[in-house]
Amino acid sequence: MKEPGKDKGRGEASERPSALIDLDVITVAHWKGMQKQEADKFLARVTAKEFYIVAPFILVELLMGWNDKNLVQKIENFYSENTDVWLSDWRIREQAKAIGVDLENLIKELEASGVKQEDSVLVVIAAIFKIDYLITFNRKHLSGKKGVINGVLKKVGLQAIRIANPQELSRAVSNGDKSDGEDYALSLSLFKNLPD
Repeated sequence: MKEPGKDKGRGEASERPSALIDLDVITVAHWKGMQKQEADKFLARVTAKEFYIVAPFILVELLMGWNDKNLVQKIENFYSENTDVWLSDWRIREQAKAIGVDLENLIKELEASGVKQEDSVLVVIAAIFKIDYLITFNRKHLSGKKGVINGVLKKVGLQAIRIANPQELSRAVSNGDKSDGEDYALSLSLFKNLPD
């Protein structure tokens, strides 16, 4: 998978809520059942450019260990076609450093709170880049631990993040919801200043 030479849609970011999409949402879209319908509806909205998609390369790296190469290719294609900003490990480390966050310790603290390492990484990315939504179906390690996660983030001086499944996101976006009265505005200056 190639990194786009230029980020698509940077100028439109303020008009669209930003989202980081967990692998499980795209995976579920290729299954059967009720969650598939939710995933399909949400991904159609992503494809229609209703959201400003931020994706770390680590998501694609996680796919390397998967056996279902057909599914891997579909997921890679989705991210490749719909991502507005790619985040390399370097960009993530530099942003954490710039705002005084110790990445390794924060990830360890989230893990100690029952959040899997790969999910902890997504939480930290959403927090340090002030991404509007972390979209996932993962109840065990993410949406079911919103309070714990946001408690850890606040403890280190970061804003709370919104973790939602596609259906919750649809309700929040259509209602203009700003859960818990927090200001979740995307800091566009972070994305404008990222090196290409």
